[in-house]
Amino acid sequence: MWPAGTISLPRVSRASASALVIGDTGCRLKGSSHQWCQGGSLALGAWGFPQLSQVAARGRGPDYTLHVGDYLYRESTQAGGTGRCDPYDPARGWVHCGDNWSAWEDDFFKPAEGGNLPGVLTLAPWIFVRGNHESCSRSWQGYYLFFYPGPAPSTCQDAQDVIPPYRVELSQLDIYVADTSNESSASAQRSFKSIYQALAGRATPAWLTTHVPTEDLGSAYDDSQLAEQSMLKWLHVGHVHNFQNIPASVSQQTQTITGGSGTALDGCGSTAICPVSSQKSECCYGEVSSHDAGQYSYLTVDYDLSKAEWTAELRELNGRAIYQFVVP
Repeated sequence: MWPAGTISLPRVSRASASALVIGDTGCRLKGSSHQWCQGGSLALGAWGFPQLSQVAARGRGPDYTLHVGDYLYRESTQAGGTGRCDPYDPARGWVHCGDNWSAWEDDFFKPAEGGNLPGVLTLAPWIFVRGNHESCSRSWQGYYLFFYPGPAPSTCQDAQDVIPPYRVELSQLDIYVADTSNESSASAQRSFKSIYQALAGRATPAWLTTHVPTEDLGSAYDDSQLAEQSMLKWLHVGHVHNFQNIPASVSQQTQTITGGSGTALDGCGSTAICPVSSQKSECCYGEVSSHDAGQYSYLTVDYDLSKAEWTAELRELNGRAIYQFVVP
């Protein structure tokens, strides 16, 4: 439990020189897919987010942290696809489960705060993207209560309760946040068109962040004309449980998937390259880093004003940089 039920949050700053990007962080418990959430050997499939949080909190902190969605993965403790949450019993390997405070605390807040260490949550302000695990049919209540920048609704329906896109204005960067939690191409296209219109006439470089990669949303992105918007420089997404980078030479703008920050990883060969049109979760999109695809990872981003470019470094759980690329 938090001391006295509170946590000290950082002061909000408009600085945009450095960022920490993570995604898909929860411990997966659903049907027959059960990750080990109580710690232990990562080689045996243990959950990676607690260790990642402690390592990412070392040294100079970022100006802000971007989470590209999917926080709560503890959906059922009963193996075999029953969708059931058994009573909390650590002796039997059962943990807190469901869209409730105990599960949210265990799956996100405790590891993000870092226990007794300076945690990621207290380093810098956060931008919280809504993932499909926070859709109306899953863990929507926790998302709205903890992360949504507005009043929480009393009911939720996937077909209509899509958060309108909004802009986070930083000193040298605009970040547009779009809700693709229901994985609907039609609603994504409406959101993307709204962002396209908002970008018109603006001279500030922009990122777009959403949860689902544009390749998994049909023609929504192309039809929105965002691909033609010159001020949009970088797309940050998650959903695929690994790290993949699609450079601008392959896609319209650089699109980076940072989905390997804790939950059970998707299979992906370390040298596999799949067409951008591919929607297979078992293979990678576009250009793949040279890192071991079986490792949990997070992304650090630093802006170089003199060169007008962002340098991104993919880091594994010991903090070592294992892949670097530049986005102008």
